[in-house]
Amino acid sequence: VTAGGPKLDDALIDLPIGKQPGTGGEKMHVADGSDGGAEGQVAKSRFRVIDRAGDRAAFVEMQPMTGRTHQLRVHAAATGT
Repeated sequence: VTAGGPKLDDALIDLPIGKQPGTGGEKMHVADGSDGGAEGQVAKSRFRVIDRAGDRAAFVEMQPMTGRTHQLRVHAAATGT
């Protein structure tokens, strides 16, 4: 269940994921090199909306196509899912 909901009903998310520099831990983020940092590892997830509660919430199914640490959470946050 997500607060709000994605604009699309289904999609493939293809965003690389890596460790966030300077956090001293396992905090992960989309690491596409656009912030001047290193690029992360390939990460792909598929999502589809099962049901919506208006614009307030959505019941979303997510399936990881690769297996990166915190992948579904990072992809959901990066895409507003």
